[in-house]
Amino acid sequence: MTLTDLYKKLNKEHDDIIIDLKESKLIPALSTGSFFLDQAIGIGGYPFGRLVELAGNEGSSKTTLAIKACINVQKMNYIAVYLDYEHAFDPTYAEKLGLDLSPEKFFLLQPYCFEDGVDALYTILENVEGIKIIVIDSVSAMTPRSQMEGSSEDITVGLLARKMSEFLSKVVKVISEKDILLIAVNQVRSKIAFGFHRGPPETETSGGRAVRFYSSVRIHLNCFKHEYIERPPLFGDKNERIAIRDLIGAEITKNKVAPGHRKALLAVTYGYGLDDAYAMAEIGKKSGVITQSRGPVFTCKVGNEEVVLKGREKLLEFLRSDKGSTMVDYFKKVIEDSYDINLEGIESES
Repeated sequence: MTLTDLYKKLNKEHDDIIIDLKESKLIPALSTGSFFLDQAIGIGGYPFGRLVELAGNEGSSKTTLAIKACINVQKMNYIAVYLDYEHAFDPTYAEKLGLDLSPEKFFLLQPYCFEDGVDALYTILENVEGIKIIVIDSVSAMTPRSQMEGSSEDITVGLLARKMSEFLSKVVKVISEKDILLIAVNQVRSKIAFGFHRGPPETETSGGRAVRFYSSVRIHLNCFKHEYIERPPLFGDKNERIAIRDLIGAEITKNKVAPGHRKALLAVTYGYGLDDAYAMAEIGKKSGVITQSRGPVFTCKVGNEEVVLKGREKLLEFLRSDKGSTMVDYFKKVIEDSYDINLEGIESES
């Protein structure tokens, strides 16, 4: 029997078990909505047909990133499925970001327990064509039925981890066949330390080890700064501080589609969403293309011309506009070059 005949026999008996690598293509990707995060992942965004985990502390814009991914899928004329296990989805906020909430474009499920959401998801996948993204928000809230309906005294240690392991072992095959992106939003929890422990508390994510093992990309998010504006007080003498922007640090802690452990700066502006203009401005100041004097007054060098802008918000508006496109293109080229890896001259250990 020749190899060709053997391949045909095995594929016939085992449902195309052998893959023809000559027909394989580059992994298709969905933009995250942030140029910086797209570059950090390495292939231009989240990989279709894979599991991506978004993990971080509270207020680190995990849900905002998940909603933005759904918006980008809808722009491609596909359908998004959102499993809101936390029962905290805000349609007003999502619609403001640009999400189409019509039933033809968006399925919102709010399951009672782990099993209800999984069963409903499989039913949708079997009967609906055109689904390209599934969001689970969040893994920590996927409470198994026995835990929901049982007594608080029942022993449920490791129950969610076992359920997630069983669920993911099946669903990763389905999303691979259908080229569906699965995003798992996860929370970071402190480990319970036994005995003497030095340094900051160790952390881990919910759902056991299955989520991190089955994930092709794991992104850890951390909000490290809030920006405020001041306005006259409604009561009292002191001005009120109103938060207008969160600065998020993103690190690719696992990457099976490109080099890992890259980092990106994200800015989330309230009422606007992901805002690359802020990070572009920071890069411009470091590279000397944007200079700042007292006031604050910013001077931008665009080709042979100089543009003077008063105030940071005016600078950000300029970078978002068509007038600032030349400068933004220059910044993007700088960022792309910074992520290129030159392997020449690197010796491997024998």
